[in-house]
Amino acid sequence: MASTSQETDVRIDTDCHECNDHWKEHLYQALKDGKWEIIERIIHKHPDEAFKAKLNKNGDKLLLWALNEGKGWLIIRLVGKITSEYLAESLSETDDFGNTALHLAANVGRVKYAKKIVEAKKELLKYPNRDGFLPIQLAVRQEPANAYKMTYYLLKVSKEDETYSELRNNFSRVMHSLVTAGFYDLALDLLKYKEARKGDPIRDLELDILEKMASDPSGFKSSCRLNFWKSLIYSYSSIPSKHISRTKHSTYAVYKAKFWNALAQVPMLNIENIPALKWKHQCAPQLFESLCKIADENGHPLEKTFLLGAQNGIEEIVRTILDSYLTAIKNEGKHRTAFHVAVMYRHVNIFKMLYKKNIWNGQYLRMLDKKGKSVLDFVKEKGHQAGIESDSGVVFKMQRELQWFMKVTELVKFEKSPEKENQDLGLPEIPLVSFEKCHAKMAANDKEWMTGMATASSVAASLIATVAFSAAFQVPGGNHTSGIPNFSNDRFFKVFAISDALALFFSITSVLSFLSIYTSRYKVRDYLLALPIRVIVGLISLFFSLICLMMAFSSTLFLVFAKKNVLLLTPIIALSCIPVILYVILQLPSLITMIKSTFYSGITLF
Repeated sequence: MASTSQETDVRIDTDCHECNDHWKEHLYQALKDGKWEIIERIIHKHPDEAFKAKLNKNGDKLLLWALNEGKGWLIIRLVGKITSEYLAESLSETDDFGNTALHLAANVGRVKYAKKIVEAKKELLKYPNRDGFLPIQLAVRQEPANAYKMTYYLLKVSKEDETYSELRNNFSRVMHSLVTAGFYDLALDLLKYKEARKGDPIRDLELDILEKMASDPSGFKSSCRLNFWKSLIYSYSSIPSKHISRTKHSTYAVYKAKFWNALAQVPMLNIENIPALKWKHQCAPQLFESLCKIADENGHPLEKTFLLGAQNGIEEIVRTILDSYLTAIKNEGKHRTAFHVAVMYRHVNIFKMLYKKNIWNGQYLRMLDKKGKSVLDFVKEKGHQAGIESDSGVVFKMQRELQWFMKVTELVKFEKSPEKENQDLGLPEIPLVSFEKCHAKMAANDKEWMTGMATASSVAASLIATVAFSAAFQVPGGNHTSGIPNFSNDRFFKVFAISDALALFFSITSVLSFLSIYTSRYKVRDYLLALPIRVIVGLISLFFSLICLMMAFSSTLFLVFAKKNVLLLTPIIALSCIPVILYVILQLPSLITMIKSTFYSGITLF
């Protein structure tokens, strides 16, 4: 009854010509309560005023209020209710910031709302707000997933209209927004669209675009830091099918790509959208190469972009500029070359690329910056944190620093200089002594980390050795009076005996290897090979001792129980694999990095 009475009051209010304020209040209340019947009735009675009336203190009108509140169902119904007579005028209404309905839809990232508005009035695509931003520029500012979908849609519909020139007129600003958001595939698409229009030269390109790309290491494959498991999925996954043309592939290749792509989407693995990232990395070099060519044609200098690319370890940017702009190696402002930057940030591949490409290595390697520092001075100092963060384990950071020092010292012969002399002794400072002074804190941290790691690992290895030694004298099934084991002729007993012996040998090897870390003198040169090799040997021995111990344990259970109950086979195998799998997940990535850093280091192999 109360509801009927309220609707009657609304009906009376909407019919009353003297109560204009009342129907606005009821309309606003119906909007908040989501009562479409009352909203529809008021719109029917006041088709013009309902869409023009300001409903709150902010001056929001009907459609803009629905967009700001995120009432999707209401937006779609309201657009359908606007008559053709008031359609253009209603959709063109703006808020206090000059935002149209399409601006607000783009701002909240709702493609469904934007489609409805664009279908009703496509001209809204070219209306800027008071800050001069087009709807597509507001779309890129939202949460990445929603922003990409909205930006993709707005760019698509904007290109479909051949008479629409606003996108071409605001090319530089829109391109800047796309690059800032990291939507390199959409930026490349826009660039191709612009270039396809003959007689429409690109002269207003902002140089800041190139610098933003050079400051985004995650946008390029060479500088994107992925952990072991992400790198594995990245290698085998394929780019999204919507971005590639249909080609013939084998059934195996198709299913393999689907498997790895599906694995990349599992939330429990906490892995980002690897296929989309791979597509981004494929588009980024193409976009940068095209923009670099345009900048060069317009006379824009590329030195800063080049140094930013070298600083962030982006090989694609450095290679592109080197191929067409070799003199960019030198920066005339600070006299700091890309060699200095590569050494400061410890980017091996950048340094190798510069060294192999540049025919004046001696000149640039010996060049001093404004502070009088050479490449040799930078390599003696501690590397920039961003350049050595990707290495696994604190000790291997010190190893990498030593590898850099030895290689650069080999390339640049040490020259005595009065400025480099030790004032107290009156003698030139030896490079290795200077290196040791600069890395004293890092060496202390390395020693602390290694002793802690050796303690924990040696405890685990000692426990395995104890169990394996005890099991050798208390064999499963017991012994005959003659001392021969009862199960000596069983094949599983042979497996037990061999695996137990190997577990004992490997565990003792691991203990001795970690013990040698305690007795090390921790000289600077020990961090290069001696200490890393001991860590690697200890961890590998510990891994094999764990595998052998699990094999000995499983074979014992087989001997005692499997013949009576064959169903024990499956859980025994599964349970015995759990410790090994955990070790692989937790230690294998670091162990592989250790081996690569010690025996296959990039800085020592050129």
